[in-house]
Amino acid sequence: MLTIDNVNILSNIKFLQLIQRYLDFQKENGYPLSENIIIENIGGVIEFSLLPTGSVDPSTPITDQFQAELDGELDTFDEFIDQIIDDLTGDEDGIYVNKKLSRVSDYAVPILDHHTRGLFKCEHYSERLNTFHTGSLTEKNSKYYLSVYNNAIGTANSYHQFEITYGHISGSGSSYVQTQQDLYPSKTMYRKYLVDCFGTNSGKIPFKNGKNGDYFYAIQIDRELFNDRLDAGNFELSLSPLSSSSDQLVNTGSGFYSNPSSSTIFTLIDESGDTKEYVTEREGISEYYYITSGSLRDGVYGEPEDDAWGIVFPKKGLIILDGVVMDQSCSFNTVTASIDGDNIRKMFVSISGSSSPNAVRTTTGSFFARSVDDRYYETYFCRSNYYEFNYSNNPTYVTGSNGEIKNLGFRREPNTYITTIGLYNRRGDLLAIGKLRNPVLKNEGSEYIFQVRVRLN
Repeated sequence: MLTIDNVNILSNIKFLQLIQRYLDFQKENGYPLSENIIIENIGGVIEFSLLPTGSVDPSTPITDQFQAELDGELDTFDEFIDQIIDDLTGDEDGIYVNKKLSRVSDYAVPILDHHTRGLFKCEHYSERLNTFHTGSLTEKNSKYYLSVYNNAIGTANSYHQFEITYGHISGSGSSYVQTQQDLYPSKTMYRKYLVDCFGTNSGKIPFKNGKNGDYFYAIQIDRELFNDRLDAGNFELSLSPLSSSSDQLVNTGSGFYSNPSSSTIFTLIDESGDTKEYVTEREGISEYYYITSGSLRDGVYGEPEDDAWGIVFPKKGLIILDGVVMDQSCSFNTVTASIDGDNIRKMFVSISGSSSPNAVRTTTGSFFARSVDDRYYETYFCRSNYYEFNYSNNPTYVTGSNGEIKNLGFRREPNTYITTIGLYNRRGDLLAIGKLRNPVLKNEGSEYIFQVRVRLN
């Protein structure tokens, strides 16, 4: 480890330059062993030479690969020494307009910071959505998905929130005939999400414990509502049971509705348990988490090995719910016959029904979710010592062709106000700039360290 004594700056610089000379000598002579190198002090000048045995031949160096690696490491070390020498070499007059930042002492490695906000766009962004309205679609599009808004379309502060769809491995429960050919919309949606989420167009959706997977309901959050991802551990979806018929021929259209005699509301959360981002900080965000019965207040209700209701993909803003579980728990009675079963609307009725009281239930549910913006920052510490930045190059500060200080009092007791900090590259190009909230008085009786954070993404 190299320790720099700031009191004896000149000695330190000479010492570092001597190290550089020694590294150059080694590279020029094929990295000889230390016992083959003569180091002499001739009149106060350190000289390096080889033993006159001819045992070291620079024309036959060590292997090219190893030499290249060594060259790279020593070049990096050379740059590091150059940086320290530059940092030790200050402005002779102590009067700065620009000051070099040290990668050693003025720079902190990039950090990841998580910023969260409510997911849903209403009048302002909100973490809770409790009003649900459908939008109008063409006949063909309505067979593939259903658009959901917070207010009726055309009214004030009405925004698209998410879409609901239904998928079946063989296309059952959906139908749309075009040019005398049935397009099987549910099969198209099944294949789409199988490819998007798992990278394959064969097999089934792999729900927890290998259960079911032939058909599902999906909620796709509007991409404009979340930045990098949904906030795992901070979403809760409420569902109400339906009143529906087991006769698939009549369980469409008006044949199903939110059960008015049920006091039950199911609340679903993901299994990450990461309400405070602790797991994400330690292990990173997973591509998906299983969805289970539980609440943000009480956590997961069951045991870790229990089957799940579905899967959430935070980075995709996607929730996929197992159709079989929907049938068993919420009485969807999903139509899987070769007809248009109006299945998509069952999920909408269950979500919206949970947000309204009924004859036996006064409590209501909602859709709670947050968005996460993952931000990478670099931090620079811009130091202003007592003898620095006490003068200004502002035209109002000086006078005459020689740039003499206009205010005679400032010649004896200089004062400036720091208002703006800029970061420049070696060519003098401005890369980042920040303004202080209030100007800061700077003179020989004050020192400051400004922490400048630069967002990288």
